Amino acid sequence: MDSSVIGRVWRAVDPLVANEGMEIVDIDYRREGRGNVLRFYLDRPEGGVTIDELTTMSRRLGDHATARETKTLAGKRHQLR
Repeated sequence: MDSSVIGRVWRAVDPLVANEGMEIVDIDYRREGRGNVLRFYLDRPEGGVTIDELTTMSRRLGDHATARETKTLAGKRHQLR
């Protein structure tokens, strides 16, 4: 949808993801329903990521995105998935 938003979000959260030994494969940002959805695709080069790890990262990324919402996402409503 908006590659500038995706680029800013990628740069902002990449250190957080890398700190957990994971890498961002892709980020999707699009309008769905009445809001926008920010979807992260994560992996680990040496064996994948568990559901528990994804749950933890989803919470951390959500906290990070919420803290930076007005700067990174231009104040648009969004959901993290």
